[in-house]
Amino acid sequence: MEQKLDLAVLRANMLFRNLTDEEVLSVIDTMSPHTMKYEKRTVVARDGDGFSEIGVILSGSVHLFHIDSNGNSNLMDVLGAGDTLGELSAVGRYRLHVTVTATAQTEILFLSVDRLLRKNVLTAPTQIRFLQNLTLAVAKKGQYLTRKLEDSIRRSMDMVATAFEKQLDALYKDSALDIETDIEVLETMLSTEQGSGNMPMGGV
Repeated sequence: MEQKLDLAVLRANMLFRNLTDEEVLSVIDTMSPHTMKYEKRTVVARDGDGFSEIGVILSGSVHLFHIDSNGNSNLMDVLGAGDTLGELSAVGRYRLHVTVTATAQTEILFLSVDRLLRKNVLTAPTQIRFLQNLTLAVAKKGQYLTRKLEDSIRRSMDMVATAFEKQLDALYKDSALDIETDIEVLETMLSTEQGSGNMPMGGV
């Protein structure tokens, strides 16, 4: 790759843990590396898109949003320089479940994991360590996003339950008003009868 990369940023990423600078550059070169720049508020990828490459943020930041079944936008994660995005989609060939939006001028390095596997260099110690790091990164990201999705679903269910309770309260409030009105009518009728001077039969 001709572009000079910030190795300090890359070393901060879990994918390149325990790799020397030379090994970092070597493993990157096996994955068809290329960089993309995004202006602030630009959508990097949308919910439902295929995402075949891993992205390493070199500079800037992105927000990951998930739209729930009620149409609410939930912030799932905030990523900055040195963070990775798309690991689960790239490795498992899943479609994204979030929309990725740049929140500042952002540069991302994209790496093809398939390219690394097809080059059949898995016996090389550097590539083996990288794949071990990748496995750990995917597991941690999966666990984190699962927890965030559960929180999002729980919040949505709480909102539905609250709305349902308000509807029930409104319904029972109307019924309670009807009952109170009926009681008032009965009390008025009883008061009227007592005030009319009617005596019970058999009285003197």
